[in-house]
Amino acid sequence: MNQNYSFLKEVLTTLVWNIEYTQGSLLARTLRANLLSHSPIDAQATYDKTTQKMEVLVCKAADRKKFERENATKLIAQPMFKERAELFTSKVMVGNARSISWWDELEEDDQVINLLHIDGPITRNGGACSYGSKDIRDQLLYCAGMPNCIGHILVLDSPGGSAFSSNDFEQGTDAAREAKQPSIGLIDGICGSACFDLSTMLDEVYYTHPKDVIGSIGTYMNDFTLKNGDQNTITQEVFREVYADVSEDKNLIFRQLAEGDESGVKEWVNKFAQEFRDRVKARRPQTPEDWLKGKTLDAAETVGIWTQGQSDLQGCIERILALNSPR
Repeated sequence: MNQNYSFLKEVLTTLVWNIEYTQGSLLARTLRANLLSHSPIDAQATYDKTTQKMEVLVCKAADRKKFERENATKLIAQPMFKERAELFTSKVMVGNARSISWWDELEEDDQVINLLHIDGPITRNGGACSYGSKDIRDQLLYCAGMPNCIGHILVLDSPGGSAFSSNDFEQGTDAAREAKQPSIGLIDGICGSACFDLSTMLDEVYYTHPKDVIGSIGTYMNDFTLKNGDQNTITQEVFREVYADVSEDKNLIFRQLAEGDESGVKEWVNKFAQEFRDRVKARRPQTPEDWLKGKTLDAAETVGIWTQGQSDLQGCIERILALNSPR
């Protein structure tokens, strides 16, 4: 996570978005939600022989030693699943793996599941309270080189964002796949546009509630137009821009837009949209044609096409463990 506010500049200067349009108040929401959800988290999961259920104990990563002392009786080595004891180790850490500074303390058979939250509008650079797509890429690349990391869970609650985030997400998820680390998405709210694009790069996707929103495939651009010679009606200042004789094509489509000609910008936006559609059709080939035009759906409507069904964080943890079990 960046410790600056460059994301404000990026939000103001990014023109092309793969984002669900109704999320007008999400910047404020992002500040609130990310302050809570991006602290380093460590969880250890154990199998309870009495209840025959897995229990996930969550703590701040910085308090790991204290956490282990207080929960010593629950963290005694024991199988994760009674009926398949030989398939799983006794200790699994679940959290933001990039925050772990004690990799050298892990035993060879300890396992780490990397947990990431994608909240609010997506920018490439992120900010003081949000991860950017470059942050997500770097975390996935980092974990791909860690032998103790057995998979990734991405909790998705975003309307989308910058159309330029796709390359970052693709680079990170490809690295996880090459490292044979399965990746699972868990929708908890909305998975729209650029966030949906990310979800198609994951091995499996689940939703928290049947009414969670998914879709909004498409691209658009917005901008305030200010053409050469426009005058401020209050200060009477006149806007002037002068281009070098050899720079006649610089910013041409935006100058044309200011004059009312949308054709150049439309061609540019169409290119992004077509690439988006092509990616979805390649990764989710059963997608109906009318789903590719920007509509949103209830997540429960997409089972078997975009999602695998309903689940929760514990279910996703169990699924990562199952995907890592010997076949």
